[in-house]
Amino acid sequence: MTKRYEFASGMRGKFAEEYRRRGNVVAVDVDAVGKIIAWAPLVDFPWSGQRLDFSSHMAIVPAADYSGYEEFSYVVAGEDRQRCREIGHWLRIAQDSEDRSSLGEKVNAFLVSLWVVRPTMTHIPFYFGETQSGTKAFWRLLDRVQWIRSQARPDLNENHLRKVQSAFDDLIAIYKARGRLRNALVLTFRASAARDWQVGFVCFAAAAEAILNYSNSRGVTDRLARSYAKLVGDSAKSRRMAESRFRRLYRIRSDIVHGRAHDRKQRAQNLKDLASFSNLMRQLWRVVIGDKVLRGALDGEDSDRERALALSRSSGG
Repeated sequence: MTKRYEFASGMRGKFAEEYRRRGNVVAVDVDAVGKIIAWAPLVDFPWSGQRLDFSSHMAIVPAADYSGYEEFSYVVAGEDRQRCREIGHWLRIAQDSEDRSSLGEKVNAFLVSLWVVRPTMTHIPFYFGETQSGTKAFWRLLDRVQWIRSQARPDLNENHLRKVQSAFDDLIAIYKARGRLRNALVLTFRASAARDWQVGFVCFAAAAEAILNYSNSRGVTDRLARSYAKLVGDSAKSRRMAESRFRRLYRIRSDIVHGRAHDRKQRAQNLKDLASFSNLMRQLWRVVIGDKVLRGALDGEDSDRERALALSRSSGG
């Protein structure tokens, strides 16, 4: 398994061959077994509810619904099994052989959807899989979604999670369409998983360009700022404010790319600015995933994008 430039990533650990030889944990071929039920622990998930069904294939379920992780003692460290005992909920996913989006892609889409709707400290370090025939599998996620203290919210309610459900469906559709927005989605995920603020900032900026740009001509900052403002603003005043905000944050991206960020030695300010760019991107994604017609145009040619962005909010509506 090679590490690929995509939404689901991670390489098999160096002990995978030994586990396979022992017959304990195997690489599961979904086409062969028909269906896998995956259980992903929602660590630091601040929801007090019990169960919420996203669809017939996906649900948030109480911790008591799954204890099969105890059978993975030969591959899962004791401290990781203890984390499973301490969580309040699992993300349960039923994966059919006909489904062309992988388990890893679904897990990452859920985490990005949660970030779009309401950033929290929630993360998923690994997940378990079981088939009807009794085959068991274990996947460790090597890319962990990070959180920023000033941005993370301490609570979730059912209304938030219903919005997460809607966002999840749209993001999976974007990923499966393999259009231009897929690139923006991958870059957004990389930004959310970056451990260095500079990497996160540059990936957010690249994701913004992947959504908003429609020309190779000069004046990219002006073009991006105006496009962003047209999408998110609902009045002349709000568009001016949005444009100014985008320009300020995009200048920081330029400082990083052109080697001037070494002067930014105030860690708290760097994280504050990263949170601001993260929130800017959250607002942008909410507009994009909430408008199917706009998504189609942004996945199209440059002329389609330019036309759609010119019309967006043009009357202040």
